[in-house]
Amino acid sequence: MKGQALNLAAMAAVAYVAAGSSTIDPPLRITNPDPAGNAVMVTNNSQASSSLAASFVSTNSNDTTVGVRGRETGRGTLKVTNERQDGRSNVNAAAASLSLEALGTEPTNAQGIFLNAPGQGTTGKLLNLRNQGIERFVVGPDGAVTLQGVRLFVNADGELVAVTRNGSTVIAP
Repeated sequence: MKGQALNLAAMAAVAYVAAGSSTIDPPLRITNPDPAGNAVMVTNNSQASSSLAASFVSTNSNDTTVGVRGRETGRGTLKVTNERQDGRSNVNAAAASLSLEALGTEPTNAQGIFLNAPGQGTTGKLLNLRNQGIERFVVGPDGAVTLQGVRLFVNADGELVAVTRNGSTVIAP
């Protein structure tokens, strides 16, 4: 019954907009009383290349278009998964695809990826790229880079230091 109530609320919102209204007033708010279920699930069975399951567009240049907050302790707040179907190549697919586009004649000067750890900061890795469960490229909280197990950082004298897997240190002038 709880899931049905959520489905009815979502269908009512879609019907309201489809009936000619361009806004939902007050804004749509869905609260899931079932602690084991999803609050919202959108499925798109279309095979059209221009068909999105969800599209969010904002003309507000003063704020973020989509905000996601979470309190997870062992999972990501946002998880994007690309699933390969057997027998079908996905060589040109990506789990996340970012596009920086200019609407006029001048190029954009937006940043591609921005990561901030305000307040007390973080002691965790700022970036962790893995393949087959093996860390391939890591940026630590101090900005040091680990590439295939070799740690690279700049020391107090401004020299590039490499600490290899066996613990030996190489300093580049």
